[in-house]
Amino acid sequence: MSTLCMVKTFSYLDMSTFHLICILVTIVLYSCSWYYCMSLTNDRFIMKHDITSHTDLDDQDHIINYCNTHQNVRGQEGMVKPGYTLKEVHIVLTPGFTDVSSKVKIQGQNYPVMSCSDRNESATWFTKFKTTSHTYNIANHNLHFKQFHPTFPDDCFYNHLTLHGLQQMISIGQHLHATYLSNYAHKKLTGHYSSTHVRSIPSQPSYQSLLAFLHGFQNDKQLHKTKIHESRGDFCEHNEVGLNTCNCARVRELSPFAFKSSLKGSYMFKDAFPHKEEIYNLLNLDNTTTASGVELLQLLTQYKCNDQSRSLCMSHKHCHQIDDQKLSVLHKTLAKSVISLYSDGNFREHSELRMYPFLEQLMMHVTRHDSSQTINVYMGDKHFMQYLLTTLNIFKNQVMPMASRLIFEVYRKNRGQLNEDDLYIRVLYNGEDITETMFLCSNYIENGLCRISRFQSFITVLREQYMKNC
Repeated sequence: MSTLCMVKTFSYLDMSTFHLICILVTIVLYSCSWYYCMSLTNDRFIMKHDITSHTDLDDQDHIINYCNTHQNVRGQEGMVKPGYTLKEVHIVLTPGFTDVSSKVKIQGQNYPVMSCSDRNESATWFTKFKTTSHTYNIANHNLHFKQFHPTFPDDCFYNHLTLHGLQQMISIGQHLHATYLSNYAHKKLTGHYSSTHVRSIPSQPSYQSLLAFLHGFQNDKQLHKTKIHESRGDFCEHNEVGLNTCNCARVRELSPFAFKSSLKGSYMFKDAFPHKEEIYNLLNLDNTTTASGVELLQLLTQYKCNDQSRSLCMSHKHCHQIDDQKLSVLHKTLAKSVISLYSDGNFREHSELRMYPFLEQLMMHVTRHDSSQTINVYMGDKHFMQYLLTTLNIFKNQVMPMASRLIFEVYRKNRGQLNEDDLYIRVLYNGEDITETMFLCSNYIENGLCRISRFQSFITVLREQYMKNC
């Protein structure tokens, strides 16, 4: 029927013009199929899980972003919105760089071990952090976390943050301190320990990264009073969201495959990872190498990202693989795999089911009028962040940088008595304001802020999906 109508419509055109128009229409329709379509019908979201990535960057810029060095920490957080007050902030973090040289082998050989200590203690920041972390450890806030406390060995062992990793997290803390706590326009926020709620999963990279972040974010007096609460990997507190348990059978079924895919960049239900032959040819590797492309990228960039450590690798026969051009090609190739993984229906289902309790808790906290906790910090791992980005349909054509941050700023409109209609959210990923580019917030933007009702409707759909499958 539609084809017949088109023929009648264009019958007065010559055939070449008609063919050209048909081609253009086909291209437009094909392009639209790549969008993540989200509409509201009978107050319910109809979601089609197709993928569109956000603004692309030059290949070399992606490597700089992946390194996320302390010198480059900056962002658009804490922007003053006339007519609105910044009510509270929720900060989701991933760990900084660790040394993976003992775990990732290339053609049967290990790369040089990095140092996790400033041997001469010539760097003021290192000496101060070492002292602060020791004092915090004595305070015995959480005995379980003691096993993860930084020991600053000369030769890094697996999962201990490198100096570069520590500097990343300290710099992010300092940046957000200047953004939120030193800005008089945001006087509703306070760095006082009683108004800051901090949670971490029980892992060494996460705990050490959080400790370094707090060192930059708070002054010593507040830091020593701040308790780091232990949380499970998805920050699910089932009592808060009216669930009998956080254990979901469908999540347990998919978790091993989703975790492996997130860790190695592999297919969901295969041991192989995309573009293996292309990557191995790029780096002149043979089949004795078992590392995935994502593992190779982290290994090679741990030297590339830290100029002081790059010299460690110069005597190693495989160090030609740190060539800037090869790293850029490697990253570009892996970025394709990331988009492919996010578009996998099983990965998306796992992400949405796993993230529902966290997003429900977040929304309950946001809409709670009497909350005294204005700053909330969640230190997870890169898997948690990937699941969260997938659920919210936040995609970048890149491998997620080390020490990434996703921030939810909650604003209140300055008028009369507070109600939920006066609440708005601003979302920032690694310092970039992505609120207006989120499909979730389409047509619900006011002065660069997203209406809270949009998030509430989305989470209602997630809850129905969770209750159905869990």
